Amino acid sequence: MSKKNNEIVGGIYDICNINDSEIAIYYYKDGKLYGYNAFLLFYDKLYYEKIKILKLGDGQEGNFIKLIDENTLVLDRN
Repeated sequence: MSKKNNEIVGGIYDICNINDSEIAIYYYKDGKLYGYNAFLLFYDKLYYEKIKILKLGDGQEGNFIKLIDENTLVLDRN
């Protein structure tokens, strides 16, 4: 694994298995000025690479992430 593929997280709210090779990680980390920011990271388990990161905004008390079907992912935020 190369160093450029590392992602530092402050804390993990939840992890969801998308398929055999991909997971989604719902996490937060400290903001640059104040508070926490929530993120959704799609990660390839086979190649140990980030696929995509979505910034969700302020991160406060997220609880879960759930895959409803192949096109729908639901998460609890604030």
